[in-house]
Amino acid sequence: MEKNGYNEAIKYYNTAMDYYKCANATNHPYMASLYHGNARICCAQKQYTEALNYYQRSLVIQQEHLPSNHPDMAINLIGIGDVYRNVGK
Repeated sequence: MEKNGYNEAIKYYNTAMDYYKCANATNHPYMASLYHGNARICCAQKQYTEALNYYQRSLVIQQEHLPSNHPDMAINLIGIGDVYRNVGK
């Protein structure tokens, strides 16, 4: 995806996040998906600090709403691991 495509995707993710924030639903399970989406885009753009922040925020919400063995949490943990691998930690 071209950089412009990433920027367009982030714009839509952030607009959706704004709706949840206005509804005072920042810990809604869908916010975890939005954070995860932003994390993936940041990784693709090699913005690893931002990606890690988004993955961690997504994981915190998932831990509040999902069972401890839910596969969606594993996906975020894999993303966090990928970030650390890419930055050499």
